[in-house]
Amino acid sequence: MNRKTPYHAFSWRIAFIIALIASPLLFPHINAADTILNSEHHIPANVTGTPEVSVVADAPVTVQYILDSSTNPNGFLVGWDSEEWWHPMAAGSATLRLRYKILSVTGPNVSIVIKGYRRLSGEMDYWRKAVTVTGPTSDFVDFNFGPQEPGMQFVPGAENNPKWQDVNFFSFSLVGGAGASLTIQLQSPGILNSQGQVITSFWQADRTTSGGADPFRVIPQMFRQASDNTGVTGNLATGRGLFLIGRGSNILQSTVGRDTLLGLKDAVGDYGMAANVAFPALSREQAWMQQNLAGVVYQQGGAYGLSEYISEADAWLTAPDGSSRNHTPGLGGLTGAMKHFDAGSPAVWTAFGNLLNRLAASRVKEFQLIETYWPHTGGLWGHGEPELVNLRTSLSGADTYAERPVFNEDGVAKRLGFWDYFRARHGFTWEPEDLGFTAGWADFVPPTVGGPGAIPANDMQGRKRYLLMSTLSAYQVIKFYQRVGWHAYEVDVKQIKLSVIPNNEHYNNSFDWLAYQSGRYPHVVGFEYFGNPKNFSAYEKGPVWNRMFALRDKPGTPKEQRMVLETSVMGLGSNEPYWDPEVTYITTYDLVASQQPDSVENDWVNWVDADIGTNAQMTRRFSDFVLKALALNHAREDNAWRPLPGQTGTEGFYGLLDTRSLNQVKLGNVSQNQLYKSASSLHFPSLQFDLSQVRGLGNFDLPPNILVDDQAYHLPEDIAWLRGWLSGSIHRVLVAHGFSLGKVHDGTNYSEAWNEFRVLNAPSQTTALLGSPLSFSGFLTFSGQNVVGGSDWAGDPLFDSVTINGMIAHYNYSTPGVVLLSINGCPLVSKVRIYDDAGLPKGVVYYLHFRPGASTTAAVEKAVLAKILGVTLKRDFLPAGNSIENYKLRRYRTNDGLSVVGYHPQALDDFNFVYDPTVVQKLPYADPAYTGSFKVRLSSELGAVAGGTVAVINMISGNLSHQPVTEEMGSLYITLSLTGRSCGLWQIVRSDDQDAQQAYLSRVEDLSLYFPSTAQ
Repeated sequence: MNRKTPYHAFSWRIAFIIALIASPLLFPHINAADTILNSEHHIPANVTGTPEVSVVADAPVTVQYILDSSTNPNGFLVGWDSEEWWHPMAAGSATLRLRYKILSVTGPNVSIVIKGYRRLSGEMDYWRKAVTVTGPTSDFVDFNFGPQEPGMQFVPGAENNPKWQDVNFFSFSLVGGAGASLTIQLQSPGILNSQGQVITSFWQADRTTSGGADPFRVIPQMFRQASDNTGVTGNLATGRGLFLIGRGSNILQSTVGRDTLLGLKDAVGDYGMAANVAFPALSREQAWMQQNLAGVVYQQGGAYGLSEYISEADAWLTAPDGSSRNHTPGLGGLTGAMKHFDAGSPAVWTAFGNLLNRLAASRVKEFQLIETYWPHTGGLWGHGEPELVNLRTSLSGADTYAERPVFNEDGVAKRLGFWDYFRARHGFTWEPEDLGFTAGWADFVPPTVGGPGAIPANDMQGRKRYLLMSTLSAYQVIKFYQRVGWHAYEVDVKQIKLSVIPNNEHYNNSFDWLAYQSGRYPHVVGFEYFGNPKNFSAYEKGPVWNRMFALRDKPGTPKEQRMVLETSVMGLGSNEPYWDPEVTYITTYDLVASQQPDSVENDWVNWVDADIGTNAQMTRRFSDFVLKALALNHAREDNAWRPLPGQTGTEGFYGLLDTRSLNQVKLGNVSQNQLYKSASSLHFPSLQFDLSQVRGLGNFDLPPNILVDDQAYHLPEDIAWLRGWLSGSIHRVLVAHGFSLGKVHDGTNYSEAWNEFRVLNAPSQTTALLGSPLSFSGFLTFSGQNVVGGSDWAGDPLFDSVTINGMIAHYNYSTPGVVLLSINGCPLVSKVRIYDDAGLPKGVVYYLHFRPGASTTAAVEKAVLAKILGVTLKRDFLPAGNSIENYKLRRYRTNDGLSVVGYHPQALDDFNFVYDPTVVQKLPYADPAYTGSFKVRLSSELGAVAGGTVAVINMISGNLSHQPVTEEMGSLYITLSLTGRSCGLWQIVRSDDQDAQQAYLSRVEDLSLYFPSTAQ
């Protein structure tokens, strides 16, 4: 997903963009190759034309375009942009002067077009001037672009702001219809002041020719602007602890921009800014930022601004089809400039090191990279010779010790080479001959397939090679993050924190949250949430990640987890929020309480202060921001959270063991989360994690005493950890099932045997837990027979009327323990006691002898889990007249009692979210079609008694009620309703706590300013 960065929104406009940088009028001698290199060519995907470009003069710089109809039969649209972050003196200019000379022109509709935008909050309105080209010119002709010039046209947009002094961004285009040809020379465009003097030009000399006067001569031009630290005391604060907004730094350059930032501060209190890309503006406004913002992060998309370095080193990646920016300048447009570099290249590391040296002078102490990954469009990249050298170096172990990333493995900090990392993730390693590379790793080339699904089922070698490259690309990104983080924090004691926003980790996209948490760098990792709340897993997984990051956070080695919340498609702010404001507030509160993030990062600001109350869409955007900030503040004020086992106030959990998406091999049918639906429908308090998070690179140290194993497979290290964990206490319980204890990801099993996931490939490893190897009994069919309890479960009413009607995949082991549940004499659940090395009895394994997850066994699964979990845990939620199996319900402890969040399943199912900025979509708060209620368990701190009441405040409507307390299943509950609403947030306090009740009611009154209507 591309998000938060304004340049993504613009990359569709122009076929050939030369992003150019401000410089003085004097032009030292340059050569054509350096100039073209320094121009950072971009070719966005869906525009027309491929020009030949050359430099024909250097005083002034003159660039020639040849657009021939033979190579552009459908016409052309080519040109360049000058963003304000490249060109700090565009704002406040009187005129832009372009000089052109037509050498030849043929065909229809050929023109030169210049547009000038107010690039503060989006391309909403602009000035435009076009000149029709009909024939050659004998000399250069002036094209003057300014408010008083003939032919100027103002095109109003959402802002309708014709003030020329606000223009700070220009675009230039050459346009021709089908069959047109054009040869044109352009001299460096100049910005003129009100006296007609050229005060700066776009095109400049090669970056290395500065006569020794430039203190940043090795820095790309976009970062050369000297920092103005006048009035700055110390360093600027980072984003830690803050609500952060995304915004191009150019907003700092105008009164209206600064007023907009201050207006938001009036509404939400102190906040910080992730100031994107506009480095020249950022470098001049440190004092204002320090005085008015709580923290500052410099943010950019990957290698934006560093293209000249990467091109010099031939350090662009090559796609499976052989395309690369190394030989096709501009390939991939702005996305290519930002993302398509070789993360394993030392030249790239040096380029970022130079950037960070420059950033240090600005006193900004946090540097953020957005979605910087190893490209995988059309298949995993890395097919050119330069990057193959780096990949093979990692494979062979020839990389230097200093280049290897530092991880904490089993509590010890160590540098891991690629195969150390591979073993930590997969549990095995390979030799070249295992993958058919007869000449060693020098034979290695990445696979060219588009993804695992394109590999033939019988191509075991192809599957192995894909797994290798998938892991290798992740390792290169880890090396890149660690090298950049080291340079940012350690070199010259800069102590600049590196923060990153990955997409959700996935088998193909090279992100590895566990590695980032375990490694010394990056310092800050952003967990991103967008779209439909039914897909959010923060409630179950957030407390685990929070604990892991907190344990890594030490003086001198900061480690933070950030929540990144997007509520408009792409996060650019150019679209309507896709949640109703009430949903925004409720969901943000829910996520903050679940994950307890160190900071929260928001969308991109796209309004100006004058819009609020006058522009309906911009007012909704403003309200969306305010509600997210207030929800963060309120969740923190309430201390809403879920205390983990061993923490004060905990009420117990069970842990659902899943397989992280990164560890799902994706080279066959991976069967996992088979018990998830049945377990979650019971609403016992749960956590969710992978065993890799409690061992190896993981450090989660507070797992519950009950683990429900729902992983797809188990490495030998997993089995050893489970055995050791069970041996640690007689109170520990493992619920296992089906084949997964006897399934291992071993590096060879990519044939049909892996696709047939029911086939065991490591049956003997179950001996450590079950006492003997596991075996597949076959498929058994039952026709409505009742299950029968045995031993401790005999006569338990939970199993009354529970039947199986259909086929099950059945598994057994030769020395089954105590059979607790059976059908027709066939064991369904058995129990095995674990003994420690001293022979003392310890934990218990409950083994389900069937593969769960089918409707055939759903009733059995729910009854079994209710029996096992109900021994020590209480259900957080119970039905109140209607089924709540699919409800998303959350319960948090607070200073005053409980916070409860609920989502109606029909509302979430009805919200068919698509990641498309052109689609109008909304998750509504109020809808009479939604009906239903549920019961929530009360905490002991509320002092409630059966027959009494507790106070409940609806945090949207402000309704205060005193709900009757009932006793069920040994606990106290009250009933809450979701009728007429997609979601809800309630605060529950003691009936006699008038202060808490009034405080919440006052909060609702403040919130109502941002809700257009309130459902009662």
